[in-house]
Amino acid sequence: MFMPRTEFSPTPAQLRAFVKVADLGSFTAAAAAAGQSQSALSQALSSLETGLRVELVRRGARKIELSAEGLNLLPFARTALQSLDAMVAAADPGRAGRVTVNMGVIPTVAPYLLPSLLRGMAAPESGFQPVVVEEQTADLVESVRSGRLDVAILAIPVGARGLLEYPLYNERFVLAAPSGHALASRDEIFPQDLDEEVVLLLEAGHCLRDQTLDLCRQGNARILGSTQTKVSNLSTAVRCVEAGLGITVLPATAAAVEARDTDCALVEFGEPRPARTIGLLARETVPAQVIDTIYDVVQRFVAPALEIDPVPSRRRPADGEILET
Repeated sequence: MFMPRTEFSPTPAQLRAFVKVADLGSFTAAAAAAGQSQSALSQALSSLETGLRVELVRRGARKIELSAEGLNLLPFARTALQSLDAMVAAADPGRAGRVTVNMGVIPTVAPYLLPSLLRGMAAPESGFQPVVVEEQTADLVESVRSGRLDVAILAIPVGARGLLEYPLYNERFVLAAPSGHALASRDEIFPQDLDEEVVLLLEAGHCLRDQTLDLCRQGNARILGSTQTKVSNLSTAVRCVEAGLGITVLPATAAAVEARDTDCALVEFGEPRPARTIGLLARETVPAQVIDTIYDVVQRFVAPALEIDPVPSRRRPADGEILET
């Protein structure tokens, strides 16, 4: 007989069993990862389902799948476990282990942000151990929504219903051109100067591709996209620019790294300088301590290392609200 949900409180062991099975898709693998017998793990999950009065996992002959209720409740289980770990860490930092934060980052940010961000999060006082996944925006949004990731760092706004967006910093765009290109000697350029130029774009799915196209549309620039050259990262794009295959638009953090020691010229855009806002995407249930720690690390470690304009505000937005930068 099922007990009323209001009288049931899941145990950490039950929640960990649920999360392990969801992550690994197998009772055998989940039990091995948890360091317990398969029967004990299965019993913990069954007790959780009984207490909640829902089927969390569909047990098939060949594979394990989450039910609709399981997909809906998984983010809450992750957040509850994370909050418990954070509470233990706050009570006794010397005794507790570091709390794992599953963090996603878009490819046009990850190589440039992560060295200083991870150094800051490795500081003993942070209390967190980041696990990093590099994916494009659409995949990160889905991973945050499903609970596979706690937070994602990407260009905002993304307008993902039910998720919160926190601006972290602003960074300007610059143009990378071959040193002998007509635009290379300019002190500054404007979007309309890209008219009739071959502008190298990242492949579809990268938000920087869309941002570059928007920039060209602002100046009514009819760019000549290359039908042969296709690139998936900024390092390759800059090498193609150096070889004379076209020009490209780079975020300032990437330009400082990728164009160093190359035969490329970096040209600033005139006022109003085009820029993008990099922010944090999170579910409403993610502990405020996670958000605050990332903000602190950006202020103390990232901003001094990169050419960015950090956003100091940490106010939690309402659902669907984007904090003003």
